[in-house]
Amino acid sequence: MIVLARQARRLAGKVKRTLFPPPPALLPPTTLHTGAVDVIETRHGWMLIPRSDTTIGESLRRYGEWAESEIALMGNFVGPGGTILEVGANLGAHTLAFAKMVGREGRVIAVEPQRYIHACLSGSVAANGHTQVLILNALAGDRTDHVLPPLVDYAAAGNFGAVHFRDVQSTTRSFEAIPMICADDLALDRLDLVKIDAEGMEAEVLRGMAGTLERLHPALFVEATTRGRAEAVEAVLHPLGYRGWTAKAMAYNPDNFRGDRYNIFGASTETNVLYLTEDQAARHAAALADMPPFSPSDMPL
Repeated sequence: MIVLARQARRLAGKVKRTLFPPPPALLPPTTLHTGAVDVIETRHGWMLIPRSDTTIGESLRRYGEWAESEIALMGNFVGPGGTILEVGANLGAHTLAFAKMVGREGRVIAVEPQRYIHACLSGSVAANGHTQVLILNALAGDRTDHVLPPLVDYAAAGNFGAVHFRDVQSTTRSFEAIPMICADDLALDRLDLVKIDAEGMEAEVLRGMAGTLERLHPALFVEATTRGRAEAVEAVLHPLGYRGWTAKAMAYNPDNFRGDRYNIFGASTETNVLYLTEDQAARHAAALADMPPFSPSDMPL
């Protein structure tokens, strides 16, 4: 029933957008148009946005932000001087916010496997002068290897935040191999927060950093979309003393940076899980007050 309801909402949204297309985004006069990429001022700084990105990129163009409530929640678990690992950084909507959170004395390690998106992310980080951000063009997983990424046409309209690297068919692969790394190999001596948006590889990412988790116990913010993926994640985290709370957020924020009142996302939501140890949960009880405990059985198959 949950899956059917989600499909019905998507279909209704598609019909609405076809019959009543949204008005164009009101970009600020400072926007720089450079070929296929726009350079736009957003809530957390200047960003390079592919014009063909229909989801995260479109949100950044129209609203000047993406997933702002997630960023506010994660701000409870890190401060100046902290260290954040972001797996699946995409265009950097969170990366730039994280750089502000930790300040010049902190550190943000952003891992992004898509070469073109990594290039945009690198440009955004450089444009804002965030020298505390290390950007890796790599795929995080549970082994050290090289992988052939999917072949993506970045000139065509698409959701580049949903590109996955699991089970890529040989006929749809690019032959520009990229490294796969284990986060344990970063040998971090401090880690306050980990954000993982790995399009189905969350458990692999966590297995590749199990030693770091056991040693440093960072807070974890992990995407959840299906029951099987959630069960695989919890199989890694429960033995390490973590338990989860559901963090669900509307894709559209009425208090967005641009003040744009047109909602292009309808009732769409993003579901993530905040994983904490018992000690962390006790220290951050106020932040958890309105968040229900997470169970994989809550997720669709």
